Amino acid sequence: MKQIIAKLVIRLKTPPPERWRRQLLKLPWLLLFPVALLLKEWAAIHSAAIEKYYSTGIYPVISKVVGFLFGWMHFSVAELLLYAGIIAISIYIIVQIVLIVIKRERILRAFRVVVNLALVWCVGYFLFIGMWGLNYYRQPLAITLGYEVPPRSIGDLTTLCTTLANDANVLRTEVKEDQNGYMTLEESPRNSLLKVPKAYSLLAAEFPKLNAWQSQPKPVLLSYYMSYTDIVGIFIPFTMEPNVNIDTPEANLLSAACHEAAHAQGYAREDEANFMSYLACMASGDPELEYSGTLLALTTSMNSLYSYDNDAYYRIARTYDPKVQKDLDYASIYWKQFQGPVAEASGNVNNAYLKSNKQADGTNSYGRMVDLLLARMLKSK
Repeated sequence: MKQIIAKLVIRLKTPPPERWRRQLLKLPWLLLFPVALLLKEWAAIHSAAIEKYYSTGIYPVISKVVGFLFGWMHFSVAELLLYAGIIAISIYIIVQIVLIVIKRERILRAFRVVVNLALVWCVGYFLFIGMWGLNYYRQPLAITLGYEVPPRSIGDLTTLCTTLANDANVLRTEVKEDQNGYMTLEESPRNSLLKVPKAYSLLAAEFPKLNAWQSQPKPVLLSYYMSYTDIVGIFIPFTMEPNVNIDTPEANLLSAACHEAAHAQGYAREDEANFMSYLACMASGDPELEYSGTLLALTTSMNSLYSYDNDAYYRIARTYDPKVQKDLDYASIYWKQFQGPVAEASGNVNNAYLKSNKQADGTNSYGRMVDLLLARMLKSK
C-alpha cells in the first residue's frame, strides 16, 4: 500500500507530458460558462442598470459594429455558418472517434475531444450573453414607454379586439390577393423585406430608444424546411442578422420580419418584440405592413379573449371580413401540414430556452403582448 501511495505521489509531482499540458491549459476557458450564468443572475436583479449601461449604451455599439460587418451582404451569413458548423463538427467527431479506435493514447484523445467541444460551447454561450442576451434583463418596455399595465377588465379586452378586427377589415381592402383569394405582397417576399428597416426608421422618429443597428431581415435559403420546426424567424446576435422564413403565408410575413428586427433592436422578450413589431408596422404607412401587424395583434388579442369570454370571441370573429377570415384560415392550413415530431421537439427546445432566460411562462409569454396593446389603446384615448 505504501508503495502504491509513493508511486501516486511521484506521478502527481511529475509534470504532465506536453500533449496533456496543452489540453489542461484550455480548462480555465471553461469558466466562461459559469461566469455567463453569474452575469445573468446579476442582471436579473439590476434591470435599471442593464437598461442604462448595456441596452442603451454598450449594446447599440456592438450592434452597429457587427451589423456593419455583415449587414451589407444580401444573404444570411449566419445560416451558411450554421450549416458549415454542423458539417465541420460532425466530421470532427467522426474522425476523432476513428482515431480513438485505431490509435494509441485513447484517453488523451477522448479528453481532447470533450474539452474542445465544451470549449466551443462555453465561449459561444459567453459571447451570446455578452453580445445580446443581457437584453432579456433590461427594464420592462412598459416602463420605458410610460405605460400603466394593471389588470384590465374583459370589457377593455373586448374593445381592443373589436377595434383590431375593424382595422383588419379596412386594411384588407388596401392589399392585393392572389388567384386563390389569399393576401399577397406586391413584390417578392425577398424584396418586401427591404421595407422593414424603413419602418423602424419611421418609428425611431417617435421612439428615440431605437438606437441600435437598423438590421435588414434576410430570407432563409431553406425556408420550406424551416417550417418543419414551426419557426417563422430567428435572430442571430453573432452576425446581428434577423433571419426570416419566407415560405410562410405572406399576410404574416412582414410582421414576423419586424419581430426579428425588434430583437436586433435589443428587445429580447417575445411579448415585447411582438409589440415593437406592431408599432413598426403601424408607423410604416404601408398597407401591407399595417395589415400584417394588425393580424398579429388581432390574433394574439383574440386568443387571450377566448380564454376569458367565448361568447365575445365568437361575436367579434363573426364580424371579420370574409377575406380576413380566409387569410387566417390559410395560416392554420399552412402550419398544420408541418406538424410532427420535429415541430414538437423544436417547440420544447424553444420553451426551455425562453425559461432559461427568465421568461417564466416559456412560450406562453407571447400572449402578454396584449397588456401593452391595452395600455396603448387606453393611453391614446
